[in-house]
Formats: sequence, C-alpha cells, structure tokens
Amino acid sequence: MIFIKKIGIKKLFSIIFSFLVLSSVVFGVISSTKASLFTIMSVEVKVDILPELIDPPVSEEEIKKLIDITPGADGMFQVDLLQTKRRLMTHPWIDRVKIEKRFPQTLYVNVKFKSPIALIQNKDNQLYYIDKKGKVFDTVDLQSVASLPVFIGENDIGNTTQNFLKKWDELKLNQRVELASVRFLSSGETRVILSYFLNKSKRKVQSILHFSQGVDEIKTEQWRQLKDVLVYLSRRSLAVKKIWLSDYKKIVVKT
Repeated sequence: MIFIKKIGIKKLFSIIFSFLVLSSVVFGVISSTKASLFTIMSVEVKVDILPELIDPPVSEEEIKKLIDITPGADGMFQVDLLQTKRRLMTHPWIDRVKIEKRFPQTLYVNVKFKSPIALIQNKDNQLYYIDKKGKVFDTVDLQSVASLPVFIGENDIGNTTQNFLKKWDELKLNQRVELASVRFLSSGETRVILSYFLNKSKRKVQSILHFSQGVDEIKTEQWRQLKDVLVYLSRRSLAVKKIWLSDYKKIVVKT
C-alpha cells in the first residue's frame, strides 16, 4: 500500500498498461516470425521412371494438384500428412507414397507408380493395364506404351493372365523369348504369339504357340518341356512357324 501511494494509482495503471502493450507487440512479432519461418515455400516431388512406359503416367504438375498445397500460404504445422497421402492414393497409377516435412519450409513427396506387367483386352475391345496382382487399374494410352504383351479374352481374364505370367516367368526365358500376345479362346485353348532369338544370326523370328488346354490345366512337366524346346530352337537357330503343346504331353513343331 505504501508503494502504491508513493507512485500513485494512475501511474501504476499506466505502467501496467504499457507492459501489456509491449508484451502484445513482442508476442505478435514472435508469432509472425514463427509463422513466416514455417510457411511451406517449396514442394519437392520425386517420381519413379517405369521402363515399360515412354512417359511418366502422372506428371509432377498433376501430383502437386492432388497434394493441394499452396507454397507461401500453407504452414508446415497445418498440413495433415495422412489426408495428403489419401488424396494422392486416389489416382489409379499411384501405388505408394512417402511424405516428409523437411523443416523449416519444404514438403518432400516420393511417389511410386504401379508397374504394369501386361495389357488386357476384354470383350469391350478396350485395352487396360494389369498389375502384378492381376488387377486391372487404368485404360491404355497407346502413345506412351513401350513394350508389353497383350492378353485377349472374352471374359474377365485378370486372374488367368496373372497365372500365365507367373508360370512364364518361372521358365526364365526373358533373354531368349519375348511374348507379343496371348489369346484365351472360348474353347478353353490358348494361342500365343512370341518371338525368339536365333543364336547364329542374332535376329528374331516370330512363331505361334498353341496350347490345346487352358492355362490352369497345363502341367509343370509340360511347361518344362516347352522351355527345353524353345531353348533348343534358339540355340540351334531353327526358325519354326508353329508350336503345338497337346494334352498328351507332346510338343509338335512346324517349320
């Protein structure tokens, strides 16, 4: 009370008011500085390059639109990484996403695309991409496709295609034989157009491979016999027009 009397009540209020004003100014400056310091100024996007395609399936501009963040306006602490990831995953080509906040002002986004293993043509005559899981995920842009085999069938052939490619990959013929197209016939038979390298001339020749049964009915032993025949033809530089694989475990070739 003695202290208050000495300096006066008005003067005391003036001191308190000045302190509050100064505190507000200092707090505002600090808040403003922090807000400016942690404002996103850059969005860095890294994407995979798929050898199966000529151009990336999703451009950097498209990815930034899906991210939906404005550099210079949105703050680092305002960005919900989970929601941003969910927006990116809505695109049919995007398989995995990694997002990092790189303080103080950069958002880093790493996008991995689905890797198509083949093209599928169903009864609607439209071409679609199929992934390693046998899932159809997008229509084909013929201008961007590099080299993928085409699978043709009247019904849903996703699983059948996946099974065929699994068996084919197990043969390990990629260095010698290339698939061009596979047609699953309504009769249950399978017709394949392929090409293989002739060792002596180093050129490729095309041949038709005919399975008299469906893919799921072909035995492991028959697949092994087919591999032996294709390797033999390649090594001996023998060009044949047709190869028949029958359900009697016989393989017939026609030059």
